Amino acid sequence: MKRIALGVGLIFLAGILGRLPSSGSDVAKLQPVEVIYIYSTLGTYHMETDTGDHGRGKTVQEAFADLQKTSRGEIFLETAEHFLVAPQLANSLDSFIPYLRPGCSVTIATGKPDMEQVAQFLSTHKPECTLNDVRAGENRIPILITGEERMELVQP
Repeated sequence: MKRIALGVGLIFLAGILGRLPSSGSDVAKLQPVEVIYIYSTLGTYHMETDTGDHGRGKTVQEAFADLQKTSRGEIFLETAEHFLVAPQLANSLDSFIPYLRPGCSVTIATGKPDMEQVAQFLSTHKPECTLNDVRAGENRIPILITGEERMELVQP
């Protein structure tokens, strides 16, 4: 009798769980990001990803929210391996820490990088500084020098 009651209970539970709305993400809509580049012009933050998505805002929070809102799918920042920042924002790296994973590398980018090329370049030339290092007070952030047909990573 206990086994029958247990079986009926399990069927009832499965029926209830089957009717609950799904809280997960559709994997096909995820946009896994490898490289994020951020710069600022006229008081506005601009973000670009290697997936071709863009975001902008008057604050870092607004820029990340706009990136999420305007992307072709759901931006998946947990896959970001590299964070490029324009030189004028190098002193405000703490404001980006809540949005990216601690192991994400940080590089100061001179010039506007080609996002496809920089993703390939940084996968073979690994920057040695991470957001975790920045949080711990590390200030020896590598510099990515981009030219017309050349890139160079300078480790301080």
